[in-house]
Amino acid sequence: MKSQQFLIKKIKLLLFFSFFLFFVACNKDNDPINVSVESEEPRNLPAAQLQNVVYGENERNVMDVFLPENRNSKTPVLILIHGGSWSSGDKAAMNPVANMFSQNYGIASISINYRLIPNYTLPAQMEDIQGVVNKIVKEQPTWHISKENIYLFGVSAGAHLSLLYAYGYDVQDKIKGVISMCGPTNFVLPDMIEEHDDWNQVITELTGYSYEENPESWQQASPYYFVNSSTCSTILAHCEDDSVVPYSQAVMLNEKLEANGVETRFLSYPQGGHLFLGVNLSEILEASKEMILDK
Repeated sequence: MKSQQFLIKKIKLLLFFSFFLFFVACNKDNDPINVSVESEEPRNLPAAQLQNVVYGENERNVMDVFLPENRNSKTPVLILIHGGSWSSGDKAAMNPVANMFSQNYGIASISINYRLIPNYTLPAQMEDIQGVVNKIVKEQPTWHISKENIYLFGVSAGAHLSLLYAYGYDVQDKIKGVISMCGPTNFVLPDMIEEHDDWNQVITELTGYSYEENPESWQQASPYYFVNSSTCSTILAHCEDDSVVPYSQAVMLNEKLEANGVETRFLSYPQGGHLFLGVNLSEILEASKEMILDK
């Protein structure tokens, strides 16, 4: 009789532990201690486009997001910044490039609008780029992209803003590389101050001061003066016959990058002007892809 009671107790105990183990196994997916990041990664995600995503309070604080298929938490992100003398322009101009990077290279690409002069001076534009980075970090779990592997691509005024943010304002060290197409890099030069009245006016509107009033503000607006040995990888593309942004701007920055041991690539073209007319842009795009995907 005792042996029967002992056997019944043993069976009950085994059934209890079996039920307990089954319960734990069923709830394992909800246990944050036991679930790895990799196990939560969705597979075979389709490509997606998100239009006019808000990243700030101003009406200009919107962006278009191009998410590639099969993305995951390691998918790099490219922020594209349009030109327009800091006073005009729209993200739509960069959307074809953003879409190409997303579809052809599997890089999540974001084309942004930002606040414009003369109503908004620096550092408003830097705050806007920071707002975009913050939005990427916030949405990373739902967009399934990297929040640490971020790059900037800018044209003309957008190139200047890309360089300035990457070199001088990226305190979180999120930006791993920057691509500049015909971007101004140093406003504190005779050929920028004395020889171009139009530059004088636009930089005064960008900084909020004339050079005579506050020369330091012009230096603080120049990416050149933020270069050091920790500066991120850089691609510079410029045409020698650029009549808007002097070719010397790219040459000077490239020399300083090399002197500081920064990984840099200088793509120089004899002709093409400020708009790269007649230039085969595939070299620039391919170099950008290599920098982003080879990291």
